[in-house]
Amino acid sequence: MIIFRISLPIYFFFFKLSKKIDIKFLKILLIVVISYFSEVMVVILSKYSYTWKKIQVANTLFYCLSKYTNIEIDFKHEIIWSVESSTKQQLYKKKTLIANNQSLVLEKRGTQRCASVATCNLNQWSLDFDGNLSRIMESIRIAKSNNCRLRVGPELEVSGYGCEDHFLEEDTMFHCWQSIEAVIESGITKDILCCFGMPVTHNSVCYNCGVWICNNQIVLIRPKMHLANDGNYREPRYFTAWSKQFGELEKYVLPLSIQKLTKQSTVPIGPGIIQLTDASVASETCEELFTPLSPFIHYALNGVDIVCNSSGSHHNLRKLDVRLDLMRNSSRRCGGVYLYANQQGCDGNRLYYDGCAMILNNGDLIKQ
Repeated sequence: MIIFRISLPIYFFFFKLSKKIDIKFLKILLIVVISYFSEVMVVILSKYSYTWKKIQVANTLFYCLSKYTNIEIDFKHEIIWSVESSTKQQLYKKKTLIANNQSLVLEKRGTQRCASVATCNLNQWSLDFDGNLSRIMESIRIAKSNNCRLRVGPELEVSGYGCEDHFLEEDTMFHCWQSIEAVIESGITKDILCCFGMPVTHNSVCYNCGVWICNNQIVLIRPKMHLANDGNYREPRYFTAWSKQFGELEKYVLPLSIQKLTKQSTVPIGPGIIQLTDASVASETCEELFTPLSPFIHYALNGVDIVCNSSGSHHNLRKLDVRLDLMRNSSRRCGGVYLYANQQGCDGNRLYYDGCAMILNNGDLIKQ
């Protein structure tokens, strides 16, 4: 904060000077110079302060700019997000995957970047592959009709969450890949990045995964690193937790039918980060949100802008409050956008999933 205190009188001098100048050209020139140094100042401060302090500094600078230049500044959360993400990208080196030059941004105004993202609650049924696929496709259509460039769905949405011992059968994986093949063949993932939850067998081991697809190409398979094994959950009975370190990706050999369709023989599998042309995206799955060392922390330290959580969380008294508190604290502490998707309704088992998809930004609940 020392740098900000020393420089603040200089800023006020420029702001007052720009107010007295009547020539529009010189006034705009001063504003551009001030805006440039404001962004640099936030970058410098970020090395010595936490996220909430960076946001506070950015708000102060934008307030001064609007007050002393008679220019209206939009105080929407997108401004703070853009400053946050540009700061992180300069401070950290990221191990990322390029997603076909895909862009999330629909509109740019100076340092502000506006992107439309979508999350959903789906009432998926165990082993109802045709019905599940139909609901998945419809959710993508709705997202695209609202100009969204990112869509995230619930955990194991392709097969249904409550398949139990059917996860141990090869037929379950086979039919899941058939559903993915249908999604790619339809071309519905053009110009939108989508995450589909499904079981995946890698090196004869079954993992609970999210399959990321963009422009009809599989970008990444993200396996779950922490499995739920309490209460009504028995995930270790069917799946194995991914034990590799962050950034350690392996090659997954795609089924032959997918290879012929996408012209890809292998894709990365592991907890990777997807780098788009103007933003970075990563994901965690349900139980990982509740762990002491959540993947969200690693992603934040590597400059990820948007973190998605695909969940299969059933209803329990006060459980929604716990989930919301965890997401608020994570996004407030680390900054960035957090998308949460969940199953909703029954899936043929004894549990009821309470849905409640939501989007948070820097600790604020944007939509629920």
